[in-house]
Amino acid sequence: MTIKRVSLLLLATLAIPVSASRVDDDKPTLHVVYVAASTCGICKTENIKSAVSRVREVVAGWAAKNGMNFVATGIAADVDVQAGLALLRDGKETIPYDQVIIGGGMFFNEGMVAYVVGSRGQEHFLNDFPDLALPQLLVLYEERHIENDRLRVDRRFVVMHGLSSMLERMPGAIENALDARSWRAN
Repeated sequence: MTIKRVSLLLLATLAIPVSASRVDDDKPTLHVVYVAASTCGICKTENIKSAVSRVREVVAGWAAKNGMNFVATGIAADVDVQAGLALLRDGKETIPYDQVIIGGGMFFNEGMVAYVVGSRGQEHFLNDFPDLALPQLLVLYEERHIENDRLRVDRRFVVMHGLSSMLERMPGAIENALDARSWRAN
């Protein structure tokens, strides 16, 4: 597993163009996280791919308009790293994510652990959504700070979370959810 992860990291940094956003650590961040797998039939449908792309566009535009950072993470919970990479690339030359986490399958993928399952014994920000169904799309509000060369996430709120075919309705609802700002603490 470690060898595959290192190989993918080198592949991603040296050979594959990735769509990278510039991040200013003094601004809050809107973070879109897409979790899928090449073995998931619905993950490969045009409706889902279009919805994910549209949510990324809407959130990126809203973040820019409101002076916030935007980051997109693509997670492929595949055992076959190449299949996961192909899923996230979707035939494009550039991966439409700032960062990708590929490999490990459903239960050992670090992205699944960080964004969907959480650490055992710790409170997880998605405790209301324990479902491991794929695909999943999360839109998160985060306040990150770098002090003394250490990253600290001070706040993280779920703006919107969609599972499976629910993703198809997210593009129409995300801008209203962002404008409402009910997800943000006062």
